[in-house]
Amino acid sequence: MFFPPATTVRSWRWLLRANPLLFPTGYHAAELAMVAPGKSVAVFGAGPVGLMAAHSAFLKGASQVFVVDKEPDRLALAEQIGATAINFADTDPAEAILEGTDGFGADCGIEAVGYQAHDHTGEEHPEMVLDNLVKVVRATGHIGVLGVYVPEDPGASNDLAKEGRVAFADTDPAEAILEGTDGFGADCGIEAVGYQAHDHTGEEHPEMVLDNLVKVVRATGHIGVVGVYVPEDPGASNDLAKEGRVAFNYGAAFAKGISIAGGQCPVKSRSGPRRSTSLTPTRLKRFWREPMVSVPTVALKQSATRHMTIPGKSTPKWCWITW
Repeated sequence: MFFPPATTVRSWRWLLRANPLLFPTGYHAAELAMVAPGKSVAVFGAGPVGLMAAHSAFLKGASQVFVVDKEPDRLALAEQIGATAINFADTDPAEAILEGTDGFGADCGIEAVGYQAHDHTGEEHPEMVLDNLVKVVRATGHIGVLGVYVPEDPGASNDLAKEGRVAFADTDPAEAILEGTDGFGADCGIEAVGYQAHDHTGEEHPEMVLDNLVKVVRATGHIGVVGVYVPEDPGASNDLAKEGRVAFNYGAAFAKGISIAGGQCPVKSRSGPRRSTSLTPTRLKRFWREPMVSVPTVALKQSATRHMTIPGKSTPKWCWITW
């Protein structure tokens, strides 16, 4: 497979003829990032694939495309496409994109660099591009990752990267949620991780998610726990967790009057709620059409099916549940 180096390309149109896989790969990046008409897009990496991703973004109707790189000739090609070129050797790309979008950030981001990302001095930072994309893509936006990341990289710059881990998380979730709710906190919280919760470095912290939920759920709020917790975990990171104990800040939860409920969904229980075990396709459609339920109609998808036995029926039925 031949990917021509962008430094040897005189015209971006030449890329379309150089390798038949370049354009489909770039277009796939735009698909992953959910680029749509009117969207603004930030592309990190102006190699052949990054340039084709930027070109594809315009083809899909993007109103504004930023391309970040440090090679002047690559950035010149990006400008030929109509993109706004940003040289990260001269300016902070996150600040430039936020300024170019009036502080809102881009709607979509494309990672076309990969695990061997380097700063302008040549030093390797595997997390650099993802960190910047998280900064510049607006809330509820989308990031498509096309740059290659490998399960292990023995020659990497740090121990995490050697194991294929990329520590790009740079936001305290509790602070972000409190800021997003004007300091009041969320009314309700859901724990959908479980006893093997890990931080961004890969280290296990069974109490981490519950601690954060206690921080961000307001006083007298509610927490629902559906992440699995087991009576014992011999391979856990500490002696308490090995016995199934989770040392989260229950004192803070008690002081705030937070209600905590948990347990497995009673889909197998005849005495449990029948709604969750009797949603045949017809009944599910009828449920979503109830005028008193103000939720959008949800399409039934075969990919979201689970084979279930409905109580009172001798034959198994199919149940479609789309989240």
